Amino acid sequence: MKKIFTILLTIILFISNSIYVYASASSVYYGTENAQSIYYSMSFKDIKNSFAKNDIMKMAALSVIRGGGNQKFYPKSYLKREEAIAYLIRLMGLEEQVQKMPISSSTAVGGSNPSTANSNQIGQNNASSQSGPKVDSWAQGIIDVAVKNNLLSKQDMTLDFTANATREEVAYWIAKGLNLTPIYGKDLQKVYAFSDAKSFNADYMPYIEAVLKSGIMTGYDNNKFGPKNSISREEIASVLNRAFNLGYKLMGYSILNATVQDILYEKDPGENSVKKAFVLLNNKGQNEYIVVQGTYSSKGIVHNSDFLTISSGVPSFSDSIEKGDNVNFYLSGQNVIFAEKEPVIQSTLYGEIKDISASNITLTSESGFEYVFSYNPNTKIYINDYPASIKDLRYGQIATVYLNGNTAYVINVEYEDLGAGKIDTGSRQVTGSIIAIEKQDNGINIKLDNGQFYSIAYDVPVIKDGNIVSLSSIKEGDYVNLYFDDPYTNAPIKVLVENGYHKVYYIIRGNLGSLLASNNSISINNVEKYYQGTWQRANNFAYYSLDGTKIYYNGFEISKEDLKNYRGNQIYAAVENHFGTNSITFICITPNFTMNYSGIANFDTQSMILTLNDGRKVTVNDSTIIIKNGMKVPYLSLTGQKQVYVSFSQSDRGLYANFISIIDNIYPDYYYAKGFINGATSNSITVGNYLYTTWSYQAYGYYTIQNNQWSIVGGTKTFYVGDKTYIVDNRDKDSKVILYTDLLDVKYGKSKYDSAHVYVVSDGDNAIAINIMNSTGQERVSTADVAFIDGTKLTLNNVNDWNELNGVWNLNTSLDTIDVSKAVIVKNGQAVNISSINPGDSLYIIRNGSFAVIVTVK
Repeated sequence: MKKIFTILLTIILFISNSIYVYASASSVYYGTENAQSIYYSMSFKDIKNSFAKNDIMKMAALSVIRGGGNQKFYPKSYLKREEAIAYLIRLMGLEEQVQKMPISSSTAVGGSNPSTANSNQIGQNNASSQSGPKVDSWAQGIIDVAVKNNLLSKQDMTLDFTANATREEVAYWIAKGLNLTPIYGKDLQKVYAFSDAKSFNADYMPYIEAVLKSGIMTGYDNNKFGPKNSISREEIASVLNRAFNLGYKLMGYSILNATVQDILYEKDPGENSVKKAFVLLNNKGQNEYIVVQGTYSSKGIVHNSDFLTISSGVPSFSDSIEKGDNVNFYLSGQNVIFAEKEPVIQSTLYGEIKDISASNITLTSESGFEYVFSYNPNTKIYINDYPASIKDLRYGQIATVYLNGNTAYVINVEYEDLGAGKIDTGSRQVTGSIIAIEKQDNGINIKLDNGQFYSIAYDVPVIKDGNIVSLSSIKEGDYVNLYFDDPYTNAPIKVLVENGYHKVYYIIRGNLGSLLASNNSISINNVEKYYQGTWQRANNFAYYSLDGTKIYYNGFEISKEDLKNYRGNQIYAAVENHFGTNSITFICITPNFTMNYSGIANFDTQSMILTLNDGRKVTVNDSTIIIKNGMKVPYLSLTGQKQVYVSFSQSDRGLYANFISIIDNIYPDYYYAKGFINGATSNSITVGNYLYTTWSYQAYGYYTIQNNQWSIVGGTKTFYVGDKTYIVDNRDKDSKVILYTDLLDVKYGKSKYDSAHVYVVSDGDNAIAINIMNSTGQERVSTADVAFIDGTKLTLNNVNDWNELNGVWNLNTSLDTIDVSKAVIVKNGQAVNISSINPGDSLYIIRNGSFAVIVTVK
């Protein structure tokens, strides 16, 4: 036996060639320390021939039912009413209430001694001769809790709870316990379909109908339900399993469905303890992990932390879960209690691609049926059998889709070249990242990362998030899809801007751990996140997926497989969110010692030298991560003088930039003004009446934003106001939305809002939004990215304040939230509410302290 164990342990240690850590950016779950006890509770000696043996073991593992002692369940014995109520109380998550009841003489194990004397006794609605219902002492607390939680009614309290439960009673109580909606009237169909329908208790029928329609209970093969029949213990186990599938949240469980991608092993140094990590792929294409631990000895293995499953009809530990299995994991918090293998249902679809979103594709078949299926980073894409990627898919393409469940694992597109001069409208498409933008009189010219230039006119529709947006919303770093109706033109007829897929969520640095080739991810130690000019500790260890990742060392690209040669080295990485998974798309391997700089710098594209204001010269190369407005941009974006944050390293050849954040001068897309209303007409208001003093005289004017700061302009400014103008009065504690007709209501030559102070956001002379609010004179301009939204408060990243004295943006490391409850919000040329703001949005903010006055989404 010792020899066998030694060989087994040697094999395990051979497999566990790398040490992995299990804390992360991805979800990590653990086994339960009660695994050995649960295994014993599932191991009934008398259920081998029961039709419900798997249901019995599963419900025992999840603490819904318990046996009768001596590892016996007595599957053929009938169930007492008090036992049935005990099971349902557990299913409702109420057992703790029973245990705390002072009247209860036990912990309500229920069913510890199933009666054989009354095993053929049919439940009767006869009242007990006692003052209360007839109940065994162990079940008194259970009945009390059932009454308190409306599982039992006053009518039920006439029952003898020591008698056998009937099938209709169990159905009735399950419906009440799971809060199933009773079904009345003409919708009562299933109960009347039974040949013994007349035997039902009429009061129970609406509840039983709900149970039948939910699939929790069915009738017998002879078309009878047997409402008055006693229910056996194996029957109740089968019924409870189906009820559990609907009510598991009541007990505090959650279910994770995932496919096992890999199983990794790690031995604790100096001990006979082996950790096992299940690498999972969930339905969203995200990796999650389950870690279990066992201790080996000559006597076998002790499962210190593990979960249970069923294999070949008997209880089993996690060893029965294999690579490739599709599994439902039953979780209690971060602990996995039970696992159930699911059959993988494979199917094939064929049709035309009608829609592509961030995680779903809509396909229309030849017969006109629409199918929506999901895809993830592991979905393999082929065009005419050649490997491709998801960005190569187009509306109108004909595709064959191979599904596991509802998730595509292969998409094969049939593409036909129509030849020179033959092109369907929009069928020629070009995709890529914008690396340069040049404004023209009739629109803009853009340069993509394919090196080609394209001209976009002002009247070309630009679509982002399913909405048409202005041409000015396109920025460097955007990933775009250009549609053409001519095979040779460089002028697209439509532009689709990808939202979020190629947006950098954050920059991290840390020490490279291991490469997990099986699921295309890496582990990183000592992880720090870049935040507003500082590096903040995030995790001791973390897993990150790799998705199309480019990897550089000393300015040269290396392969993913080469990463194993740089374990322990410091890396800088750009993290994007792909289909809900934090994925690294760019890695720069650097020396461990780095320096930082924030300020003005000049970049020369010929020498690739960034000259800092203090005279130091930093080389920029292909390894350098350059971020602008949340997008990764090429080095050409550094051209000229810029305000930057730079993290750089020193080598024997000089200084080399690892990461650069461009804090560029950001000018607003809108016209901003503030002043006092000094006149109104039927379609406009005039703003001015700010007293200001020049060197020789006093005059009146209004303020407007020029170079990111308020500047006085002499005279008045007229804005046109219409039914699309959003107007809010914030002079009192509560905000009040004003109709434009009220603002323009002129009586006796004056508006009732004359002399009110306003902030105006306009497109030229057309007012988009007006905020009627008293001025403090202390407003300042900031820019920021949205990290999180909580009610009317926005949590911000990368906050920059405009420094009016020096004419530069300064990082603000103290402001991390802003209240927009009294702000006007403008996005895509129209006023919106906070629900239109999304994490990752870039904002231009006019604020008074931590309260926003105007917010525009760039």
